[in-house]
Amino acid sequence: MKQISFDELLTEDAIEDIEIPTLSLLHHDIMALLESGETSALEIFEKLIVSGRILKDAKVKPFV
Repeated sequence: MKQISFDELLTEDAIEDIEIPTLSLLHHDIMALLESGETSALEIFEKLIVSGRILKDAKVKPFV
């Protein structure tokens, strides 16, 4: 394995372009609730339902 110096690590050539995914509005709302200190999944879902971001009786397909 090749060793590199700390200075080499910080050069622009060593920095790769990192693709940052675009977040949905729902994701932004969830992140805002988490950052506000909300940690209960039930409370988060209740607030999202009240705000109209998700529907109370929406059918969600499980991840396979």
